[in-house]
Amino acid sequence: MPRICGAGYRSQLDLMNIPKEDWPRLHWLVDPVDYIKPIIYGIGNPAWNNPEKSGILAGFCPPTDTIEQIEITLD
Repeated sequence: MPRICGAGYRSQLDLMNIPKEDWPRLHWLVDPVDYIKPIIYGIGNPAWNNPEKSGILAGFCPPTDTIEQIEITLD
């Protein structure tokens, strides 16, 4: 039987009528055993593929082949 992960948080998202496709990806840690297991994210995993990402990152990060510095503000 799978563990219920973040049941209260998920219930709150439901009560707020937030569509499930807009929910964040949950990685729930339950003390003490989950803290000793490594969390591994594979950058090649299709779940992380977002075609809009490169355009968004271009506004904050210079290309990797340059040493140009860019000032970032939170305005």
